[in-house]
Amino acid sequence: MARTWLGNIIRFWEKADRKYNKIKADEAQKETSVSLGVRGIIQAVLSAVVVALFVFGGVFCATKIEFELAGLLYLLGTIIAFLCGLAILVQGLVGALIFIIYQMKLNKRTIGWIALIIWFLCLGGAIAVSVVLIGLI
Repeated sequence: MARTWLGNIIRFWEKADRKYNKIKADEAQKETSVSLGVRGIIQAVLSAVVVALFVFGGVFCATKIEFELAGLLYLLGTIIAFLCGLAILVQGLVGALIFIIYQMKLNKRTIGWIALIIWFLCLGGAIAVSVVLIGLI
């Protein structure tokens, strides 16, 4: 089970590839489908929100660090929160971009361009919020 779970995390683009090929094979659905673009939007927004929450948690832990045993635990929490935030930023936003690219290859509907704009806003927002929160340390 762990191998399957880890494989799904590492090879997240295969699901997008399968959905794209399935929709592409059906001519009627190919012209009207917007599901890949919607999935890209949802994944980008959720990734940006979760990154901001992890960075907030990391900043919270960093402000509580003292030179005691509990301070070491807060330091460990800070490192883990920042690393999880970075991993979600890369994994979530790259995955969302893959869905958006497949949507734009599938058909030239406006949902692809809207999803791409939202993706850029989420990427910029996640980075900006992270920089502001880290500046509070």
